Amino acid sequence: MRGKTGFTLIELVAVIAITGIVSIIFFSGFAKTVEVYVAVDEETKLSETGWIAVERIARELRGATKVTTLGTPKLVFLRPSATICSECVDHSQEIAFELNTTTKKLVRITHESGEKVVAEGVTDFIVSRTDSNGQAVYFVSLTVEAKSGRQITIQTAVRLLGAYNPTWMEVVR
Repeated sequence: MRGKTGFTLIELVAVIAITGIVSIIFFSGFAKTVEVYVAVDEETKLSETGWIAVERIARELRGATKVTTLGTPKLVFLRPSATICSECVDHSQEIAFELNTTTKKLVRITHESGEKVVAEGVTDFIVSRTDSNGQAVYFVSLTVEAKSGRQITIQTAVRLLGAYNPTWMEVVR
């Protein structure tokens, strides 16, 4: 039987075992790469959601003349310039941002527009105030959580330009 070509059973088992070990190493590395990609993608979406919401709040708060309610999880302020803004869709003077802790939705509430969702998956919304050189500075902090439990916190500082210059106006649609 020595003259026949082919592989012995031992050679076939050895090749299959080596191929299996190499496959396990390759696929575990591949799985780790996919896991990292999913985590980065999730964090990017969280960051975008958080920044869009914080920028919306900061933009509207910048035009405020007075903050009437400050705390967690609610912010209410007056923006009288909205009544004279011909390009603004919402002419409400009083604007509120409130976090519904049950649904984890941050909503914007006005008399004209009603309740509009600004961001979902929000677990914490804090607005605090400090004075700097005679001007009030408001710190807006928003924590957004993904379904996997990952969280990201976005913060910004805002000065009320509307309180110091009553003719200052920014069009917010």
